[in-house]
Amino acid sequence: MVRLPDNLFEPLCQEAIAEFSNGAGKELDDKMRAPHSSSALAVDVFHYWHYGEVDRVARACSVQRKGDSLRFEVTHRTPFGG
Repeated sequence: MVRLPDNLFEPLCQEAIAEFSNGAGKELDDKMRAPHSSSALAVDVFHYWHYGEVDRVARACSVQRKGDSLRFEVTHRTPFGG
């Protein structure tokens, strides 16, 4: 099996590890270690901005910014109840 650090562009910070550990997806168990992992791809794209420049990320994704941080594995309510 691929080691997690070998499958990511940069090591996860402690806060991101805690966010994924507390998330419902159990991404750190095995999923993020797979070479075809979409969560590893998301981490590679967004982890760099975990501590700053959230405005740049929000603008690039055409998202209205709420807050000053970027977090992984956060559950939000949707208009559809999920």
